[in-house]
Amino acid sequence: MSHSDVPSSTTKRLLPAFESQNHNNNNNHKDISEGSEAVNVEWSSDSTTPRPKKHTKFTSTNLDIKEAKETTRFPHETPIGKYLSLSRLPPKVSQDEDVEVVTVTPKRQGYLDWDDYFLGIAILSSKRSKDPDHAEGACIVDQQNRIVAIGYSGFPKGCPDTIFPWVDFQKGKQSNNDNETVPWLHSKQPFLCPAITNAILNKCSPDVAGCRLYVMEFPTADCVKVMIQSGIRELVILKPAKNSSSNHRDKTSSLSDANVGVVSDDEQASRIMLEMANIHVRYHKPAIPSLTLDFSVPKQDEPNNHSIDACCSSKTQSSNPSSDDSYTLEEQTAITILQEEADYDATTVSDNGRRHDYLTWDEYFMSVAFLTAQRSKDPNTQVGACIVDDEHRIIGLGYNGMPRGLSDDAMPWSRDTSNPPIFNKYLYVTHAEVNAILNKGSANVKGSTIYVALFPCENCAKMIIQSGIRRVIYLSDRYHDTDGCRASRIMFKCANVELVQWTPSQTELTILYDGDMSAHQEEEEEDDDDDDDEDYDVVGNK
Repeated sequence: MSHSDVPSSTTKRLLPAFESQNHNNNNNHKDISEGSEAVNVEWSSDSTTPRPKKHTKFTSTNLDIKEAKETTRFPHETPIGKYLSLSRLPPKVSQDEDVEVVTVTPKRQGYLDWDDYFLGIAILSSKRSKDPDHAEGACIVDQQNRIVAIGYSGFPKGCPDTIFPWVDFQKGKQSNNDNETVPWLHSKQPFLCPAITNAILNKCSPDVAGCRLYVMEFPTADCVKVMIQSGIRELVILKPAKNSSSNHRDKTSSLSDANVGVVSDDEQASRIMLEMANIHVRYHKPAIPSLTLDFSVPKQDEPNNHSIDACCSSKTQSSNPSSDDSYTLEEQTAITILQEEADYDATTVSDNGRRHDYLTWDEYFMSVAFLTAQRSKDPNTQVGACIVDDEHRIIGLGYNGMPRGLSDDAMPWSRDTSNPPIFNKYLYVTHAEVNAILNKGSANVKGSTIYVALFPCENCAKMIIQSGIRRVIYLSDRYHDTDGCRASRIMFKCANVELVQWTPSQTELTILYDGDMSAHQEEEEEDDDDDDDEDYDVVGNK
């Protein structure tokens, strides 16, 4: 978005997507951004241009981040000053003289590092799985840190999760005899596709050769074979807390240890194959135990239409149907085939065991956009964007930030309107929508849908239209009445781009990097000297 030094009604990202009212003064607003430093902004009566008053710290994550403070400097003393011509800079003067100074705002310090972000995507993806006992997620990243594939555990396409059984073969018992396990074909084991396989097969790039794979647990032998054959070169595994009571298990003990007997043949085979294929295996401990994504919006900015989950889904699935009329054609077909081949009558099963608290497609994609925003270095506003094709594959992700190759530490992050425009962020920052389009992992984004927190500005609207995106799903329409948003709507409507304001079913979503928060806290107290990342060979030797 371009910005002029002359205040106008053009939409500007001067404030984050969401803010809370300052109850001390109805004319004041306070920025509330995830893990960021907030700025109180005073609105003048004759202009829509905000004027920063002072800085306060607001952190909604569990990180204890000390944000660098805003300072004032002479223009030639700013990091960007050395790139300006001498004609733009005043001569050096003594401090006693009344000369213009500019506000210098440092970059945000509480942003997610790459490993925490990619593992967060894997964990978030697991929330799409219907598996009630062992939901998995996986994320594949190329050498340019672009996400090229995401997957979660589930049944193959055409096998409806409302009909196929979710009972675990090892745990399931016959209802009429507690001592008899369910038949194998009446359990999930024969049909379930693991997250790693789904991620690799649903990739949006030509291949995943040379890529990194982020997972929540050590992979099975079947998954390792798929990894090797697809060309994955590095495996990054979530390192759980030592005292965690979750299902995650740190499988790093040496095969020469006394406890070698607890290592299954499947796991031992995985280690051998990883070692022989020379795949780098690394356990990563995230810097934070959890991260909360906040979907709340000010009351005056609440969506005025209902959720669009139904129109985003390829079909509406029934939940535990009880009559033939309630079955979809796909479900009726599955019922017939399971009855013929497995002697499994899905019509008599009152509950097939499917997990019901999974994320809908819209919740998932918008959450991915919000999580991606946590990579932004902007101290005031963090926005993320997620582009999805018609097969529900994520093909582009982006967040607001400086262009590639520009130092985040040297570039200006200030939005002080008393500064000359050259010393503020607006001339430099690239918006999330543009970055998502330009960093796409597929050949193009034609016919796709973009999820974004804020209604796009006029410059982003032009990029969205020209790239062929056909639907925009947004949460906040804060700047609806500005000329910039009017320009966006004019272009979108003329180009027949569908606009949908999303209504969240929950105000927040928490990503747990470790399922047991108390275990994580105990580990930090007991072993503060542990390295966050640990490399292991196939036998688990450090």
